[in-house]
Amino acid sequence: MSKFLTPLSRINDTCVIKLEEKRFSSTVATNDGTLIFHSTFNLTDPVEESNSLNIPHVSKLIKVLNVIPENHIVLNVQSNHLQYSSEQIKFKYHLLEDGIINSPAIGLDKLKQIKFDTSFNLTANSLSNLIRGSSFASETDKIYISSDEDGNVYGELTDHKKSNVDSIRYKVADECTGDIIAEPLPVNFELFRIISNSKIDMFSVHISVQLNVMLLKGSSENVNMTYVVAGLAE
Repeated sequence: MSKFLTPLSRINDTCVIKLEEKRFSSTVATNDGTLIFHSTFNLTDPVEESNSLNIPHVSKLIKVLNVIPENHIVLNVQSNHLQYSSEQIKFKYHLLEDGIINSPAIGLDKLKQIKFDTSFNLTANSLSNLIRGSSFASETDKIYISSDEDGNVYGELTDHKKSNVDSIRYKVADECTGDIIAEPLPVNFELFRIISNSKIDMFSVHISVQLNVMLLKGSSENVNMTYVVAGLAE
């Protein structure tokens, strides 16, 4: 469950979790809207009825769930709280009323209709390299994504709008499909830090140059994640 909740908490500590048949789902966004995150958690057993849980503090929910020693957790959903009871532990986690938390509007079906120019795979190791490199290129909060005619994809930590800025470039993928990204796509690097907390082995990345949008999709066990990243305007 923490693999579902923790990435949500890194982006926004309040969220609406929808209970639908045999899965949980939630959509959150950063305050500036430059990163939208949608995640689903597949259940082994179906829920008794569809519902929406208005979570006031995701990080607090994670903490209380982590004290439960059992791997299989059964939560009782009441009108204004979640309840858990066993011989060892009993707790209530209170929810907010409907309408207080607004989920970002994102049409997942519309995302499927977007014509992406370039696609490649981004591994956890490549993300780690970028994070380590950011300690050197500490004067910038931008990363520029580009590719060449040989199919190599690069991520460069720099700032094209500033002079005398230390920079570092990594090859993040040695194979891509689609068009060459000749004009580097600038993205807020903090978004990559957030994505790295997902603990996903590999993301499939899809870029639309015209829309200035990057889509990252990954999965781990019974969790599926989709990040929608807006490029910076330069």
